[in-house]
Amino acid sequence: MRRFAYFGFSFAAACLICTFLTQIFCTLAAACACALLIIPGLFLKPSVRLRAVLILCGAAAGFGWFFTYNSVFLFPVGSLSGTNAHASAIVCDTPEKTDYGTKLTVKLYTDGPLKIKTQMYIYDSGAPEYYVGDIIEFDADFSDSSRINNDETDVFTSRGIFLFARCKNSPVITGKDSGSKYIHITVREKLKNMIKTLFPEDISAFITAIVTGDKNELYSSVSLQTAMERSGAAHIAAVSGMHVVFLTTLLGFFIRRRRLRALVITPVIIFFMAMTGFTASVVRAGIMQIFLLLAPVFNRERDDITCLSEASFVILVVNPYACAGTGFQLSFGASLGIILFAGRIYKAVMRPIKIHIKTKSRLVSAPLHFIFSSLSATLSALIFTLPICAYYFGTISITAPATNLLILWAVSLCFSLGIIACAAGFILPAAGGVIAAVCALPARYVLCIIRLLGGSTFSAVYTSTPAITMWLVYIYAMFLAFFIFRGTLRRMLLPSALAIISLCVIIIATPFANVRPTLDITALDVGQGQCLVLTCGKNTAVIDCGSSSGENAGRTAGQYLSGHGRHKIDMLILTHFHTDHANGVEQLMQYTDISSLVVPSADIAQDAEGTEIISLAIERGIDVIYVTRDISVNFGGACLNIIAPMGSYT
Repeated sequence: MRRFAYFGFSFAAACLICTFLTQIFCTLAAACACALLIIPGLFLKPSVRLRAVLILCGAAAGFGWFFTYNSVFLFPVGSLSGTNAHASAIVCDTPEKTDYGTKLTVKLYTDGPLKIKTQMYIYDSGAPEYYVGDIIEFDADFSDSSRINNDETDVFTSRGIFLFARCKNSPVITGKDSGSKYIHITVREKLKNMIKTLFPEDISAFITAIVTGDKNELYSSVSLQTAMERSGAAHIAAVSGMHVVFLTTLLGFFIRRRRLRALVITPVIIFFMAMTGFTASVVRAGIMQIFLLLAPVFNRERDDITCLSEASFVILVVNPYACAGTGFQLSFGASLGIILFAGRIYKAVMRPIKIHIKTKSRLVSAPLHFIFSSLSATLSALIFTLPICAYYFGTISITAPATNLLILWAVSLCFSLGIIACAAGFILPAAGGVIAAVCALPARYVLCIIRLLGGSTFSAVYTSTPAITMWLVYIYAMFLAFFIFRGTLRRMLLPSALAIISLCVIIIATPFANVRPTLDITALDVGQGQCLVLTCGKNTAVIDCGSSSGENAGRTAGQYLSGHGRHKIDMLILTHFHTDHANGVEQLMQYTDISSLVVPSADIAQDAEGTEIISLAIERGIDVIYVTRDISVNFGGACLNIIAPMGSYT
């Protein structure tokens, strides 16, 4: 079975390379080149011939499939992008109410062989209620989802969304698809309602997130979202491959017969994948679990590497753009790390412990096994996911191993009890309420640990400073040398200690290294918005912090300041309270302490956004300064002149 892994991984690598090629015809040329190389590959030594041919075949298939997918299936995208057209579509997911109207995910009817998944924005506050399965007609401005404000993005294409449709008027409902194809969405909504009924308000959003994958309510708390990101627990909230394993384990506990287990659990996994939106991590884990369940039934070898390659192949055949998504890369990176290194790390750690602690008591061996197996899985998953997080998010969580070690068991318990409570709630609400009350204990424990470990200033470091990037390169160079020369655990102690010491030195030295007597002004890239950072000596000021194009200005500014050792802002100056200047303020407050908030006069600050920001500042003990006249502020060795506004902002 391992042979397919060569084909599957080379297919995935080809698809990933294609996402960086600007001309689609380059993919066809690459496919032809790989296909031609197969001929000389047939004359290689027998020991490498089969692997070389499989790799070349996989690469040729990957390049060729990417070209075919774009040329055949996505042809309507190119013809519609940049036009205003009349179209019809079917609503394929739960509508979401927004400040400007309604957001819909629809499948657009086209002349091609596929319906194009489209993100629709309806700018009409009076739009009617839409439901899954509604067939609608509308006039819209269409645009390619791979570009937002002229910036390339793979956020939507990696999820299979290839078009944006912007409607000024509400679409007209012309029919209803009454088939059972959307039953998984109905079940998801009923589960969400049941969770709200059974669980206390302080944990219902968390249970909803880990059971159904809906994180909207959970992430309405900016402080909790920030704590999850900094503690390395963000994957806990998103339904991921880990939750598929929890589900399989839960069902396997009640079903002992091997064939019956495969027969029952396989359709349940497929339904769970559909209910959670077919995200890359869930599909990856679901396919792997299905193959692992079916392998012994058909007397086939259970091989994790092959299952991982098969999962990537299936996902990329459906959507070759999925490989560009961070969820896909993180999920496959974590799985590959665990498959390759978890067992080795566990043996390396447990071998000396077994020598010094000779006991057959399960009271001692079982806790040790759990602790070190969990730690080994966490560390091995970080091997490939750490650089991905550093590249995409600029964050390296220091507390991630401790966070996962402390909460994974509780998350597993919450997931299992949450499903059992919902199932009981539909049959006997009183029993469901009792189980939910029990589930509340580990859920509160998880949230407490996340807030505790993620609330520290030093729970994470950021690649906005070159020293952290260099440190990360050193860590991987050390690991690579250890792997190549097959070093022992004892030989790793000294370089590991040096890595920890060097990180501490970087954290301590960074604030002093970034203190300069001159006034420096840095314009941060927050997309369509503004965020300026002013530094002079030890003084720090931020002018505006907002973005209207999807970037998180608060996170960007917070990571930049923390990465440069500035954990306090002397003045946060807001010129006005529009989204593109102020929607990142609450997030910024989670990263740094702010001494003073400087805002326009009280009359101008009385809009909804201004009132909310000012209330939040007062709640956190921040001095609020209203600029009613021109003022001058001593700012280190510089002088800042703040000019009072001359009128209201509209």
